Amino acid sequence: MVTDKHVFYNFMFEKAINLYHNILSRDSYATQLNFNILWSKLLSEMPTHKNTYFLGTLTTVITSWTHVGYPIVQVNRHNNTRTLEILIRDCFLSNMKNSCVSTWWIPVTYITIQQSNMTYQWYLQPDENNIIVPNIEEDDSVLFMDVPGYRVNYDRKSWENIALFLKRKTSKILSDVSLAQILDDAFYFLIQNTDYNENFDLNTNDNLDIFFDIATSVFHVNNSYIAWYPIFTAFEYLSKIYPFPESAYIKDRILDVLHKFLEDSSHTPSSENNVTNQLYYEVLKWACILDSIKCKDIVMDELTWHIENLAQNRLLQSWQKWIFCQSLMVENSTYENSSIWYTLKTMYETQLKEEEMFKFLPCSRLRSNIFLSFKSFATTFLPSSERSVDLKKSDRVSFVFTIYAKHSKTLASLTSILEEIRYIESDINIGALMNCIINNIYSDEGLSMVTDGKFLQMLRNRHRAPSYVIVAVKQKVDDRRALLVKVKNIFFPNRKMHLFTEI
Repeated sequence: MVTDKHVFYNFMFEKAINLYHNILSRDSYATQLNFNILWSKLLSEMPTHKNTYFLGTLTTVITSWTHVGYPIVQVNRHNNTRTLEILIRDCFLSNMKNSCVSTWWIPVTYITIQQSNMTYQWYLQPDENNIIVPNIEEDDSVLFMDVPGYRVNYDRKSWENIALFLKRKTSKILSDVSLAQILDDAFYFLIQNTDYNENFDLNTNDNLDIFFDIATSVFHVNNSYIAWYPIFTAFEYLSKIYPFPESAYIKDRILDVLHKFLEDSSHTPSSENNVTNQLYYEVLKWACILDSIKCKDIVMDELTWHIENLAQNRLLQSWQKWIFCQSLMVENSTYENSSIWYTLKTMYETQLKEEEMFKFLPCSRLRSNIFLSFKSFATTFLPSSERSVDLKKSDRVSFVFTIYAKHSKTLASLTSILEEIRYIESDINIGALMNCIINNIYSDEGLSMVTDGKFLQMLRNRHRAPSYVIVAVKQKVDDRRALLVKVKNIFFPNRKMHLFTEI
């Protein structure tokens, strides 16, 4: 057992840093010599510690963590002996010639679920590379606390027990950092890297459900951004499958988490740039990405509050343009008849920043607004404006590519932009533009629209596309179609999900 006398106190750590800095300032090349001098000086100046053996190994213990990488600790259940085994399973190193098992000295701090008021401390060392936890019941497990720099994977039953345990406990059990570590490890081992799950079944959503059961424990920590961060990272990772209709189940599970936060939040519009507001807008962003029914009302409330008093009710700078864009999207009105568009245009005209309004043209999903956007890019006249805007060609081209990328994902919008491509300036690289469109299509029907004979003939006639461009478009469509088939076979076998393989 690691006791109080073994602890490397903060003042010792500060002393070590100072010594290390002073040594390096004299000689930055003799690294190993620096370490030797550092430890000998440090130990000689700590006379109050009697444990000579532990202090003597301090050099090895701390130096083992100077490698670029980290170990993976595994928890295995042994039902026949009613024990859990904690051991070093794997590692990630910049130099894989080194063995992680014989490299790291790993501090371990854990609780058992049935006795969560007791904390146990130990360390895995190279010559004793496992810890046995006795008297483990079927619904029991260990739970690591304040993990310093390594990942922890649990056996499947332990993951299930941890999810149940966290659901019924309060924030006093785990620190925000500990919960964030558990969430990050749960997503990595249960979803993102199922090589570590021997009993993983492609045809069930069980692992996904366990992760989201653990994620609901985030509501016990007073909406800490630290605890939410790995959840946002998981949403980002999963976002690659959102355009597929088969992803409905996972989007529903995500919306369950987001809606609970939005329903329980006491948020009111505010100009204060604090963690609470940043967290709220981040949750709202994901709700809007997934077309949440709550997105429209909240976004419109934020905009209304802002417009009522532009000077006093300021939106957070980092979220202002996003809220403007979302407002235009959820309003679902033509730009000529849009009160929001008129308000924003007036605001930017007053600030002499009319060119900024072009960035909002791709926001709307309305077919008529998409047509109007292309006209505006070509003429540099904003909708409902009586004068041309001095818009640089590079900005105009960038905006055109943005609107094509944004609206190629749905069949309704794709139909609109393929009709309007005939009006795109002939000096724009049509090959690059077609690549942009194809890379954002997620259906075989959409790809077939791109290779339609009449459409390809229009490219030849209007844009004088040479034969090699037409061939390249057809090849790109074939490659994209093959990729979509691969994605569906991996992510949605029998309409279920497997999320490990990177695409």
